[in-house]
Amino acid sequence: MVKIGIMGTGVMGRNHARVAANAGLLKAVCDLDEKAAREIGKLYEVKAYTDPEEFFGEADIDAVIIATPTNSHFPMGKLALDTGKHLLLEKPICSTVEEANSLIDLSEKKGLVLSVGLIERHNPVVSFTRDLLESGGLGQIISISARRVSQYPTRIRDVGVIMDLGIHDIDALRYLTGDEVKKVYTQAGRTKHELFEDHANIMLKFGSGISGHIETNWLTPMRVRKVYITCSKGFMVMDYIAQSVEISTSSYIDGDLDNVYQMATQYKKETVVVKNEEPLKRELNDFVRAIETGGKPFVTAEDGMRALEIAQSCLRSFREGTAIEL
Repeated sequence: MVKIGIMGTGVMGRNHARVAANAGLLKAVCDLDEKAAREIGKLYEVKAYTDPEEFFGEADIDAVIIATPTNSHFPMGKLALDTGKHLLLEKPICSTVEEANSLIDLSEKKGLVLSVGLIERHNPVVSFTRDLLESGGLGQIISISARRVSQYPTRIRDVGVIMDLGIHDIDALRYLTGDEVKKVYTQAGRTKHELFEDHANIMLKFGSGISGHIETNWLTPMRVRKVYITCSKGFMVMDYIAQSVEISTSSYIDGDLDNVYQMATQYKKETVVVKNEEPLKRELNDFVRAIETGGKPFVTAEDGMRALEIAQSCLRSFREGTAIEL
């Protein structure tokens, strides 16, 4: 059995602790806030630490999930790997691509699993959509657009909306298209946040010519998590929250353009609800599988590094007001 520790007991860390405890794998938690650490330790009856070096050096754990602010990911991740712990880092993997590459090199040298918490990749609706696209039934992808909007989360203080929300869809769109982003252009701004952008529209150009778009903000009263995919033989709407896919097709191709009724009757729409599963639980199971088998995690450190590289290019495009080639 893989023994897991959680570093960081904020909102995401508490969720990780809950899932690991339910699986019988949680053995220790760590947070610089003694009250927060003791609260979670008491809740799940595991030892609580406030000193990272003591946590990594003394806790009876094989692996750690780090859910701390982004600027601590590199030093804490390095400490975890240096002490022989398999590592799952919440997104973004690090503050810089250089830091990410350094952790990747260290994990390979130590023979340890390094994965990144890009949680939407583990949403069962994403795997279903990818399989459907690969089946070829809807033809080729022409364009893919994501909308991820909600109110401002007070828990986020060290990054803007692109790194917090947009990076999820950067990774998901890469996975769904099976393609790499070659150019980005971003328009963004700061309306309510004191330091970082809180709304952004990102244009992506994939290597195969697919057009991508991501709308993300912390300004919308409702929470939306959807992807819209236009294909040569149909249209899809994927809903992360409902874990459903709406598929629209039409057998009308070259008929009489004046016969509107004919076009309407050829149109079909079907909604498929995928088996509901908690993505965080799937992520944990995949992390444990990789550790136990010596295989690669579903979301590799290279995936995390690539998502970070694209997100940073989006921020650079916003600052410079120009398209950025990758």
